[in-house]
Amino acid sequence: MLVNGRVLMSLVMFAIFAGMVGMAMTYPYDARLLPFVIGIPGCLLTLIQVGMDMADARRQSRSPLKKADYGEPGPEAPGAKEESPDPSSTIKLELVLLAYMAGLGITILLLGFWLAIPVFVIVFLRFHERESWRLTLTLAAGAWAVLYVLFEYVLSIFVHKGFLVEYLFG
Repeated sequence: MLVNGRVLMSLVMFAIFAGMVGMAMTYPYDARLLPFVIGIPGCLLTLIQVGMDMADARRQSRSPLKKADYGEPGPEAPGAKEESPDPSSTIKLELVLLAYMAGLGITILLLGFWLAIPVFVIVFLRFHERESWRLTLTLAAGAWAVLYVLFEYVLSIFVHKGFLVEYLFG
């Protein structure tokens, strides 16, 4: 089976990025730069991921040997490989990560890009990756600073201010 859960999720991500690029083509020049900067590399990377996932699925479908056929090496054996994760847990993880991405999009719409980035990094690193507060806050501040300098000073790209922020602060 060449289309499995991983291939399907990669195709969904490709569709999201391709939709972003397609919609951005209707925008004025200045407004389409940010979606292009994110969407075009996103399309390319997800296409590469689709290819890798399909090659993986093809390799697994051609492999006639099962673990029961050749015996499983012990954890201390030098050639021991890690077990591949259960497909349902992989799909569950991908859905969780997709929910994080949707949350980032919603947060950008409500709070704006400059508030959403540190909020997203903090929530993801602290609660999903279980990193320390010190590392989480350092990386959130660093991500904000790098993106601020890149978008505001280097590229001079307008970013969304946030519907809620604009409503509250005009």
